[in-house]
Amino acid sequence: MPTWVYFYVLLIVLGTLFNLFEQNRLKAIYQPFGEVLNASCCILIFLLAYNVVESESKVVVSSLCFLFTFGWSGWAYQKSFSRKNFIDEIHKAELETEQELKDKLGDDFEPQYDFDRVQLTANLFYVGAILLVIVIGSPLLYAYWLTIQV
Repeated sequence: MPTWVYFYVLLIVLGTLFNLFEQNRLKAIYQPFGEVLNASCCILIFLLAYNVVESESKVVVSSLCFLFTFGWSGWAYQKSFSRKNFIDEIHKAELETEQELKDKLGDDFEPQYDFDRVQLTANLFYVGAILLVIVIGSPLLYAYWLTIQV
């Protein structure tokens, strides 16, 4: 296996550990199992792609793993990928920061919240987040493509 695969697998493991131990992330009893199965499927795709694990039905196994990974990621992070929720969270954080400054400074406080500026920033962050997901997901898609080559 190429060296970059080891780093990518390490990224998968660290991301899974972050999701498992981050407060307020896991709300249902099945989510830890889904996260671990998702990481296992991702890693198995790489192992199959580089023939570390041999299988008679490599295409079927990797396809099932890829479908589960794609489905789990879409379902588990659906609120994160919702443009409205993403932008609302940024506005909410900006307003909370503004309120904290107002409480701290009292009468010396001058309002700084600008809806248009925050909206532009939120839109740029949303596009950046989508591009980041595409860049991070590309190696997995490449490994899946390697497994389905006959």
